[in-house]
Amino acid sequence: MATLVEALQTGIQHHQAGQLDEAAAIYRQVLATFPDQPDALHLLGVVSLQQGRYEEALAPISKAIELKPDAADFHGNLGAVLARTIRIELARIDTR
Repeated sequence: MATLVEALQTGIQHHQAGQLDEAAAIYRQVLATFPDQPDALHLLGVVSLQQGRYEEALAPISKAIELKPDAADFHGNLGAVLARTIRIELARIDTR
């Protein structure tokens, strides 16, 4: 069985290679054992962001920030999710 660090590194390798589904699966495996692992939460949210699933990205990134509030990149990615979510909401309002 891989260590936490090894599992995260493998997930990141898949992520960087554009293999987002594989990366997400590894992040979920990490979270099954370590549900409060902030890096796995953040990265799972980033995968959802990259796949255009903004609502799905919000919860794990927000939880990661609660657990590791000083991580600037977590906040940046939360901002990216919120910006896209707001744009979608504004588009919905404009079409009504």
